[in-house]
Amino acid sequence: MTDIKLLKKSELEKIYQNYIMEDFPDNERRPLENMIFLMKQGKYAAYGFYKNNQLCGYALIYGQKDIYLLDYFAIIKDYRNQHFGSEFLKMLLEQYQDKFFFLEAENPDIAPDQIKKRRINFYQRAGLKVQKTLLYLYFVNYVILANRAIDQKTLENFYHGLYSDEFYQRYIDFQAK
Repeated sequence: MTDIKLLKKSELEKIYQNYIMEDFPDNERRPLENMIFLMKQGKYAAYGFYKNNQLCGYALIYGQKDIYLLDYFAIIKDYRNQHFGSEFLKMLLEQYQDKFFFLEAENPDIAPDQIKKRRINFYQRAGLKVQKTLLYLYFVNYVILANRAIDQKTLENFYHGLYSDEFYQRYIDFQAK
């Protein structure tokens, strides 16, 4: 039996140390202190995906009003290639179906490789659609995938709420696709 569970701060800390540090490169990893700060403000949620009470994956979601960013999503190494990612993502999308739900994925048109293409295909199979806005965030080029269309101005406002003005001005840019 599979289930998702909202995690506590202590559980997020364990996942960060045991998995996020390994699963995501430095330039894509938000500091744990920032995650906890946002969690205390009620703007950040951590979910665990469990099969028979065993943690198999995790998702971290940042939200403002009715817009939610899937900040991190991963299946733990020993449980990959068993369709848990599809099942977990489907459960999350159902939970957020009445909200705008999106994620960033590395742009496969920039330094193409099969992993980037497979990742985008995975999200598209789940029903997410590539948006018409490209995001350049902290020296990484991303496409936006979402459960419904959103305009660039709304995304700009969302990211202004997530990052300081200085960071936003220095490290974030949007372009129409």
